[in-house]
Amino acid sequence: MVAPDKDGAVVLQRGEEHGHRHAIHGGGAKLVQQPTWTGGSIPDGLYVGHLVIEAASVKLVHEEHAPIELSQGTYLVRRQRQYSSATEQRQRIVAD
Repeated sequence: MVAPDKDGAVVLQRGEEHGHRHAIHGGGAKLVQQPTWTGGSIPDGLYVGHLVIEAASVKLVHEEHAPIELSQGTYLVRRQRQYSSATEQRQRIVAD
């Protein structure tokens, strides 16, 4: 299990450029990581962990968009990639 931040928030990912967090405040959730993800087709380097929500619901908060409400359950968390254009195959990991 990943330890919460100093303020108690469960942080799924921290932006590399601005330090913004995708975080859950107020308890009811935990992030569990495995050394490597072997359960599917997630490319290397994109697996973050499994988010286990024990409360009826929680809100995932980020400084640049509205909160997202998540219901009780287990979620697979992965990083996103984006391509520079439709015709170019160069990709990069999304960094807030």
